[in-house]
Amino acid sequence: MHIWRIAHGNLPTKKKLSSQGLGSDICPICNRWNLNNRRASMGGIPWVVIFAIACSSFWHWRNLVLYEEDFALPNDPTSIILSLADQYWTAASHCTNDPIQHIAPFNVKWDPPPVDWIKLNTDGTAYGNPGNAGCGGILRDHKGEWIGGFTSHIGSCSALDAELWGILKGLAFTKKKGLNSIMVECDSKEAITLIDKAKSSGFSFNQFINRIIMLASDIGRVTFLHNFREANTCADWLAKFSLSSNVGLVELADPPSDLMRFIARDKLGISSCRVGLV
Repeated sequence: MHIWRIAHGNLPTKKKLSSQGLGSDICPICNRWNLNNRRASMGGIPWVVIFAIACSSFWHWRNLVLYEEDFALPNDPTSIILSLADQYWTAASHCTNDPIQHIAPFNVKWDPPPVDWIKLNTDGTAYGNPGNAGCGGILRDHKGEWIGGFTSHIGSCSALDAELWGILKGLAFTKKKGLNSIMVECDSKEAITLIDKAKSSGFSFNQFINRIIMLASDIGRVTFLHNFREANTCADWLAKFSLSSNVGLVELADPPSDLMRFIARDKLGISSCRVGLV
């Protein structure tokens, strides 16, 4: 019955009641929005973009409330959403003459490797470019179970070098454990692209890349994959954790307690919504 009323325009929404002279269609909570906004734009940003950014932000904040004990909801979410929408629309407008046709929300999550494969997620972080840097990584099986992990404070380097350090140290850690059939995944598209190009040509001027390819060859079956940062939260946590001390490589037999909730989140297949050009 509810769906029938929606389909026939008989649901007593504030917009419908307002059109009959029964009150205002302005939202009683924010006193700013009404249903006509879905056909409008703000500052040249189409409503569909603002709506998609809002949905993505709400989902992101919801997950932070669940998994980050010290997270506090923003005091002015409207301003944050509009700012993100403006940044996105400005960038998208430079990518295509008709960006609205290519905008879509999509889900991003960590996926386990196939049976008999191991997934190595790595990440590097640098506060400054160059700046204080570290990296970290995590090994998991097809069930999402922890196999091992590492953190490493690097010193000072660029963000890209920190990502490459993470992959290099991750492969060395994997080789030390005697593992093979490895899916290496990180959120640096630039790093993965450089590795793929070097694999195709057989050579790179970047010594990091050459060492990575040699290590991968020693291990056996190794593939390199890019995924978005929302699917790389465990490695991201480990990379940031590496900056908490000046210790070099630290091999972890068991996951730190604060990392457990991110591992559990990945095992459950919980996704984050991302908006982008597709």
